[in-house]
Amino acid sequence: MTGYRCGELFGEGRRDAASVMAHETFVLEDTDILDYLIKSDLIGETMKELLFVYKTLMKEGRLIYTGFDTDYEEMLYRYRNNEKDRVEFFEEVLDDIRKATGVNVRFCLWLCDSPQECLDSHNIDQARHLKEFEFDMYDTSDIGSEQ
Repeated sequence: MTGYRCGELFGEGRRDAASVMAHETFVLEDTDILDYLIKSDLIGETMKELLFVYKTLMKEGRLIYTGFDTDYEEMLYRYRNNEKDRVEFFEEVLDDIRKATGVNVRFCLWLCDSPQECLDSHNIDQARHLKEFEFDMYDTSDIGSEQ
């Protein structure tokens, strides 16, 4: 599979994986990473259960109010409001991946499926054209997949 990236849009260089995962999940409230990990063999059952609880609470909108019914809701509130806490949480997730796969994930890049998707994801003015941007192509694979 090939992924595309535009430095002008996304910024240059690699990013700390735990920081990116934390931001996507708890700031942008995107549960795609949680969904992927829950369905994968990359983490253990205990971590899958924890991610499932957080995903469910996020989908129910429980991150919005401040009254806590469970310790999980209190932790979600902390993760949403404290960068250090949310990054430490995903460092634990990455440690679980390392234990399950032997792969130490430290850095990542966000990629899109097509150059057009790169533009669409950043709401680029439709008057600008693909040819005005330089896109890098990356071959991708899933952690632990057979090559």
